[in-house]
Amino acid sequence: MAAGNAATAPRGRGRPRTVSWTDVRRLAGLGSNLDEIVAALDISPEVLRDPAIIARFRREIDGAHARLKVSLRQRIQQRGRGKGRGSPNVLALQARNTLGWDRPRDPASAKDTRPDAEAAIAELERMLEAVRKQYRAIVAAGGPCPACSIACRYCGQVKGTGRAKKEE
Repeated sequence: MAAGNAATAPRGRGRPRTVSWTDVRRLAGLGSNLDEIVAALDISPEVLRDPAIIARFRREIDGAHARLKVSLRQRIQQRGRGKGRGSPNVLALQARNTLGWDRPRDPASAKDTRPDAEAAIAELERMLEAVRKQYRAIVAAGGPCPACSIACRYCGQVKGTGRAKKEE
């Protein structure tokens, strides 16, 4: 492998083919994968047979993808603070595509985050009892029922008027 910013394939027939690692980093920083980069840079198959070059490709692409994700998260955070530039819609689209924000969670991790049904039922029962207490206190004070939309069958008043509803 030659020193510097280019790698050469093993010498054989024809002229040596090189890889511009600067171009690889630039394209990977845009989110391109190995196949797209190889096609865009017209890299010869001889170059891709070298395990050292493939290993460097992986390192360069993984590093560029990681930097892309960090940069995107920083831009989203800046935009959320009212600073920074960029369309919120474009940032949301990039987050979905690059960060996988719209992809379902891994089923193994989803089962760990399921809500506890018994705890949820207990919390709902506690909230319902608190509402019942508030309702009883309002009715006992002679106020209109806050839960009804027109007339209350419990307190006998038309909401907000203080008048009793007509008997039918």
